Amino acid sequence: MFDRAGGYRCASDANTGTGPVERWGHMEHSDATSSLELLFSAPDGRASDMVSRVLSTVRAHLEMDLAFVAQHSAAKGLVYRFVDGPQADLAARGIRIGAPVPLEDAYTGPILADQTPVVLDDIEQDEAFRALGSTIGLGIGSYVGVPLRFSDGRPYGVLACIRHAGGTRITPSEVRFLEALSRMLAEQIADERRRQRSRTASMRRIQRVLRSGELEMAYQPIVTLEAGTPVGVEALARFSEDIGQPPNAWFSEAATIGLGVDLELLALERALDRQPEIGTELFLAVNLGPEALASPRLPGVLAGFEASRIVLELTEHAQVQDYDALIVALARLRDAGARIAVDDAGAGYSSLQHILRISPDVIKLDITLTRDVDSDPVRCALAASLVSFSRHSSAVLVAEGVETRDEAQTLRDLGIGLGQGFLFAHPGPMPALRAS
Repeated sequence: MFDRAGGYRCASDANTGTGPVERWGHMEHSDATSSLELLFSAPDGRASDMVSRVLSTVRAHLEMDLAFVAQHSAAKGLVYRFVDGPQADLAARGIRIGAPVPLEDAYTGPILADQTPVVLDDIEQDEAFRALGSTIGLGIGSYVGVPLRFSDGRPYGVLACIRHAGGTRITPSEVRFLEALSRMLAEQIADERRRQRSRTASMRRIQRVLRSGELEMAYQPIVTLEAGTPVGVEALARFSEDIGQPPNAWFSEAATIGLGVDLELLALERALDRQPEIGTELFLAVNLGPEALASPRLPGVLAGFEASRIVLELTEHAQVQDYDALIVALARLRDAGARIAVDDAGAGYSSLQHILRISPDVIKLDITLTRDVDSDPVRCALAASLVSFSRHSSAVLVAEGVETRDEAQTLRDLGIGLGQGFLFAHPGPMPALRAS
């Protein structure tokens, strides 16, 4: 019979009595829900992995042979999206991700139409269900299905569990538990959908830049703090498409979709195109992440340019995954004549780790150390410590973000020879720079 309050229950087992403890790990319903919340909050893995892991856990504790989430499609009906069960059993019954769910309307109709659970404790006791082809094909002895819908009420599909043997009671408490679980799963699925849409939009946006090559470079001089004489210029990427995010966010976005190296090498190419326009005694500094610096494509991009006038700045777009490989790649670049810089020194532990492991030719003090260095004794002390380190390591220090004459004077008094910042010039078109 069909019960609006409790869902569809086989007439042979209409008793709705419940016991104090259910099958979920011998825990009360509220304890089971709390355990699932912990499982959902696990920080590792994608949402799809988490949904699959939850299905596996639920299937085991509810003593089911098969658990699945199926999406309702206007064109295809119900389609498997997440499935958990013994692989041999799934293969034998033709159950796979993306395949249609062979369940007639007698099973799924009330769930989809009325957004109401369906509970069948023993198919053998119900002639109508026992004769269905899907009952035989999937080996359904017991079945429980609950609607799965998003928080705004939009239906997604069905969360269902199947047991091959019948006669084991599925209690109302377990049905309520599955309904609570379906709400959590719907949140995960909705989050993954949003991430996928965002990833698709990012992929299109980054690929559009890569295909068109529409990437502009701005240039900011690096000068001596003593006389303001140019010694080099840093190339900084600028994106013509205005999506309300700074350039570094573009590179971070590209890295998350596997196009970070492509975008960084494009920026390097654009910067190198302008190298002949600066004086022959000045260097050109360009930012690259660790993957781009270790990329086998990098030497080809640098080929044909005067490497001794190129400074490659290691950025913080991504953590270094393999320092040994990076150090080998940097050694090759140094052998070719290029210099290596560590950017944002003093901004955090990672940049100091870069300094110790990479032994850079150039150390660039982060703006957080430079700003107010003339009036903040702590910043002054930190900057002085890097001056001492640079003297022992023979690295050249460059202070970034210099905005006032007092900051420049203090940095100069500490022994820092070079700087860049708004005090000297804002990033812009390639200036006509010449070293004096």
